[in-house]
Amino acid sequence: MTAFGLLKEFTHSFFTADFNFAEEAEEGIFPPEFLDCWPNVNKGEPGFTFDDENPVRHDMPDGKRRIDRVLVRSSTWNPIEAKLLGNEVFIEDNPELRPSDHYGVAVTLSR
Repeated sequence: MTAFGLLKEFTHSFFTADFNFAEEAEEGIFPPEFLDCWPNVNKGEPGFTFDDENPVRHDMPDGKRRIDRVLVRSSTWNPIEAKLLGNEVFIEDNPELRPSDHYGVAVTLSR
């Protein structure tokens, strides 16, 4: 059974993950009842979570991709904001330091 199959029994489901594929490869992968929060609230903004400008990415292929996602399936909860985390300098003395080679995604939901 897939992770999405396991979530069917719940009224509200939230699925966050590093999916390790770019948008052009995702056609038909997510069940249609799951909403991908980033494009829903940030229309036209790419939201790259894997970015060759991230100084932590060593020996990784070049390019920018949005491979980390927050998906929601709910008739009550709706995304109203989505933002990237870890994509800015947070220690002035060490601007190359980032928490990860991926940026995180934070989503605010509302009823």
